Amino acid sequence: MIAIAITVIVLGIAVPLAGGDGLLEKLVDLWPSYLAYVISFLTIGGFWFAHHTIFFCLRAINPSVMRVNLLLLMAIAFLPFPTAVMAQDLTQTGPGGEVAVVFYGLSLLLCRLLLTWLWNVCTKDHLIRPEIDRDDLTRLTRRLNPGVLLYVVAIVVGVFVPDVGPWLYLAIAIYTVATTRSVDFDESDGELVAAS
Repeated sequence: MIAIAITVIVLGIAVPLAGGDGLLEKLVDLWPSYLAYVISFLTIGGFWFAHHTIFFCLRAINPSVMRVNLLLLMAIAFLPFPTAVMAQDLTQTGPGGEVAVVFYGLSLLLCRLLLTWLWNVCTKDHLIRPEIDRDDLTRLTRRLNPGVLLYVVAIVVGVFVPDVGPWLYLAIAIYTVATTRSVDFDESDGELVAAS
C-alpha cells in the first residue's frame, strides 16, 4: 500500500497541453506540483522507513496491531489527494491560501500520529522482540516520535505564513529521511545495532 501511494503521487503532475516553444514555460509553471511531489515522496518514504523499522522489531502481530496498521495504511493511501490540493493552491494568492497548506499538514500529522500509535500498541502489548532491551526501545521510540511536534509547528506556521508551510514540510521530510538508520541485530550478542 505504501509503495502504491508513493507511486500515485506522480499522477498529480498534469502533463502540459502546450507543445513546441511553449512547452518549457508550461513545464516551469508546474513547479508547485514538483515541490508537492518531492515533499510527499520523501515524507511517504520516511513513513515507509519507520513502518519497516516497527515491523522488523516485532516478534508477533496481534489484531490491535493489524487494525492500527490498517488505519495507517489508509491515511498514507489518502496522501496523494492533499498533495494535489496543496500543489494546486501553491500559486494562488490572497486570503485562504493557508487552507491547502494546513489540510496537507494535518494529513501528514495524522500519519505520524498513527505511526506513533502503532509503535505504542506494539510496545504496550509486549510484541517487541525480546533481544531489544529497554535502552534500544527508548532509542527507537525517540527516533519514531519527533515528527509529531515538528508537524504541529509547521501547521501553525502554515496558518499564519502559508508560503513557508510547504518548505517546513520539505525540511521535516529531508530530516526524517537523512537521519533514518536501518536496524539489525548483532547475531553474536543479540544487540540491536544501527546500520548505515
